Amino acid sequence: MAQFNPDIHHPNYGALITDEFDAGQVIGASIAVQIFKRQDSDYCLEYASVAWKKEADPDNIPWDVNNNEERGQNWRLVYRFYPEKTA
Repeated sequence: MAQFNPDIHHPNYGALITDEFDAGQVIGASIAVQIFKRQDSDYCLEYASVAWKKEADPDNIPWDVNNNEERGQNWRLVYRFYPEKTA
């Protein structure tokens, strides 16, 4: 496997990028990450969180005490952008 060679001089190096999704039903954070995580080596997942303002009841976001995670239908995944140098 080739070593990752980041382009630290890229103007957007380390920038935060967000994606928002509607899962269609209430799911937990671990499932949201499995479904929606980018499979691109230029992005590093920082965290996943319920997009509270889009939920039916934004003042009452369900918490799964067994898995210790948020539950919701609308999700926001936040990444850092680390582009690789091109030849």
